[in-house]
Amino acid sequence: MKIQIDPAVFEKFNGFTVGIIFCQINNTEHSDDIYEMLRDIEEYVRISFNKNALISTSKAAQQLGLKHYHTRVEMLMETVLKGKEIPNKDTLTNLCNFIALKHLVPVGALDARNLGNLLFTIDNGELVLKDKKVVSRQLLYEADPSVEVSKKTQTALVLVETLPPVDAGKMVHVVDELADLIKIFCGRVQKKVLSEKQPTWNTR
Repeated sequence: MKIQIDPAVFEKFNGFTVGIIFCQINNTEHSDDIYEMLRDIEEYVRISFNKNALISTSKAAQQLGLKHYHTRVEMLMETVLKGKEIPNKDTLTNLCNFIALKHLVPVGALDARNLGNLLFTIDNGELVLKDKKVVSRQLLYEADPSVEVSKKTQTALVLVETLPPVDAGKMVHVVDELADLIKIFCGRVQKKVLSEKQPTWNTR
């Protein structure tokens, strides 16, 4: 699979980076440890939340021209701050939600079974990820149902999409931490961070 960022993305969204984890997983097992991790990070967010904590995704939203839920992480925050629990889903989705809340960056996973070569590009002024069709929009807030991860997923593509002020060092740290958790709980991984300096990756 070839994953590439269109140069037009950097013209419109300066500093865009994406961390990618390509993984082969057993997503059927239930883990009480991950469930407790998710509940603990929810409680931490409720106790420690600062309105300035989402500065990176808020700035991203301004660049993207979005309203309401700007990115996936803000959707999660909205749920948690209302006192609700993030739904306990499959292992990979729970891990992505944990990392998103811990680091306040948009994180999401796509079932890679039917995905072809992928391109981050601009569609009607909006940042999208597409192969033959658009599979994800708005910094992972909206994904096509055909690529939704489930317990049956065996091959997945995990994405961490950010804009400044999140820097390359922060991105590498987040990707490394999430990749390590995936290896511990459900599978094998390959990982890469794409940016304007290195906009293409061919997974093995």
